[in-house]
Amino acid sequence: MCKSFVYALAALLVCAAQSYAVTAMQAVEIARRQANTYAAKSLVQVVGKPSAVGQLPEEWQVLFYDPAAEQDGMLITVSGNAVTSIRDGYTQLDNFRIFAYKMEEIIDPAKFKVDSSRILPLLQTGSSLKAVKITSVGLWLKKEKKGPLEPPVWFVDLYAANPKGDREVQFGTAKVDAESGKVLKLDLNLKAIGKDQ
Repeated sequence: MCKSFVYALAALLVCAAQSYAVTAMQAVEIARRQANTYAAKSLVQVVGKPSAVGQLPEEWQVLFYDPAAEQDGMLITVSGNAVTSIRDGYTQLDNFRIFAYKMEEIIDPAKFKVDSSRILPLLQTGSSLKAVKITSVGLWLKKEKKGPLEPPVWFVDLYAANPKGDREVQFGTAKVDAESGKVLKLDLNLKAIGKDQ
C-alpha cells in the first residue's frame, strides 16, 4: 500500500508541475529551447487565448521567423511549462494569414519589456475596470506597424461573466505598448456585463 501511495503521489506531482500557467515571457523562453538557433532569435508573435479556468492564458502560441521553414514561420505551442506542438507552414489560417512571414515582423527582444502578468494591472490603473471582475483575457503580442524600430504591442480582449447567462462575454479591447507599458487604447462596453458606462 505504501508503494502505491508513493506512485500516486509522484504522478500527482508530475501532473501539477506540467499544468501550472506560465507568463508570455516564460513561454517564449520555453519555446526558444525547441527552436533552431536562427528562429530562437526571431520572435514574431505571441498569442494567448482566453483560459477556461483563470484570468490569464494557460496556453501560448509562440511564432518565430524561420527562413528554413515553410512560409518562413515556426509555431511552437507551450502549455504550462511544456511544449505541446511544433509546426511550420500555414500556422495562422484561423487568422486568415496565408502570406509568408517577413524579417520586418521580428520583435526586438530589447523592446519586449512588459510581460503578460502586467497587462491587467496596467489597464486597471485609473480606469473603470477596477469595478469589473474580469474572468479571462485573450492576448496577442505583435508589431502593429512593420519595421525594425517599431515596438511590439499587446492586443487585449477582455471577458467577464455574462449577467444574462452562464457564459462569459467579451466586453472590451485594449492595446498596450509592450516596451513602455503605456495604454494606447481602451474600449469598454460595460453595458454588455450589466454595468453603467
